Amino acid sequence: MFTLLLVLENRTYREALFQALGRSGRFDTVVSVGSALEALHKQQEIQADLVLLGSSGDGGIPAVRALRMVAPDVAVVALGISDSAPEALDWAEAGTLAFVPESASLQELLGTLDLALRGESQHSASYTASLIQRLRTVGRMTPVDRDAMRLTLREREIVVLIDQGCSNKDIARRLGIEVATVKNHVHNILEKLHARRRSEAAAMVAGRVV
Repeated sequence: MFTLLLVLENRTYREALFQALGRSGRFDTVVSVGSALEALHKQQEIQADLVLLGSSGDGGIPAVRALRMVAPDVAVVALGISDSAPEALDWAEAGTLAFVPESASLQELLGTLDLALRGESQHSASYTASLIQRLRTVGRMTPVDRDAMRLTLREREIVVLIDQGCSNKDIARRLGIEVATVKNHVHNILEKLHARRRSEAAAMVAGRVV
């Protein structure tokens, strides 16, 4: 049996899916949270085997990278995105194992989760072709800096919020800390990532070329 962490912003959808997954008999424990920031803390607490992350929630790709830094072996499945979507490869490079489109049935979702728990996934022919093309050019792409692994949990939270366009004041309010404390964290993030600007640091963690 396995533990699943469900991360969905929409409360109604989250509660309904939480009930359905709990009744599926596939998981020993199902835990749900409403944001990427909550997910980072909860993952450290429960060490889930699988994270089902709503693609329309806060953080997106930075949230996947932050989760993978907290738990490198966790399987992440993106809910609400097709593997034929233009951004699918970006999600995959961040550490997403599989995708479930909004049109999928509950049985299709469960089938994808079953594969993910075995470290497997199924993709369309167009996705496979795009992946091969991306691999051919991987030498020209900028990888996530190894120093990102040195970021603390709080620093990863702040990077996620920076990528959402939050100011230092916004971040302080969201996390319940002083603005001066946020500034100190941002300074440490820039030093660890050898970045010159906040946007550059967020882009590095998100895996975007800067």
